[in-house]
Amino acid sequence: MVDVKKRVFLITGADFFYRKRVLDSIKLRVVGDKYSPFNTIVIYSKDVEENKLKETLLNLPLIDNRVFIFKEADKLNKQLKDFLFNNLDKLVSNNYLIFEIEVDYFYLKDYLTKDNFFGYLLRNAQLIKTGSFEENFSISRFMRMLKINNLEGAFYTIEKIFEDNKNSEVLGMQILGAICREFSYINDPWEKEKFFNVIWETERALKEGRIEPLLALERLIIKILKIKG
Repeated sequence: MVDVKKRVFLITGADFFYRKRVLDSIKLRVVGDKYSPFNTIVIYSKDVEENKLKETLLNLPLIDNRVFIFKEADKLNKQLKDFLFNNLDKLVSNNYLIFEIEVDYFYLKDYLTKDNFFGYLLRNAQLIKTGSFEENFSISRFMRMLKINNLEGAFYTIEKIFEDNKNSEVLGMQILGAICREFSYINDPWEKEKFFNVIWETERALKEGRIEPLLALERLIIKILKIKG
């Protein structure tokens, strides 16, 4: 029986350079001095067809220690995942499989757990969380969540930021300042006015001490996302 944990890797994380360092480290470790571009095969999951995948994985010359890297592995369709699952023992008998997902594990864990194929990988393969959402709560990360309209992510991040900072009044104004800077770049004057009206309302409430900073900012997030539609 092949030890899947030594042959299959699941890498998650939004930071491209961090993922690349992890990939390079794995390739060097599993292939060693024999590593070369010729035994590393990149597969783009959302574009590959089932027949092409079968040909790539099963019909290539017999070379030990090839490394197959599945980019955006969460884009694999059900037929491809079923094929990989049913042939996994054969594929990893002399190859390494790396499934790379360009999203933080925090957002993926429910999907991965419920999916038959990725659920199996979570239990048996080696999971590597690069720059996990749970490990890095910052204002810049909060702003990224706001820009992509991720309400859950924005709420979760801002709550964790406040948990780790005792001076909530100063922190509230810092975050509000970051929001102001972000929306100051909007070109449409009417749209900009809508955003700044709700931002100024929040600023007044914070300065007058009429509401807790975290609650004020959470309400502001909802108003901003409603304006963005």
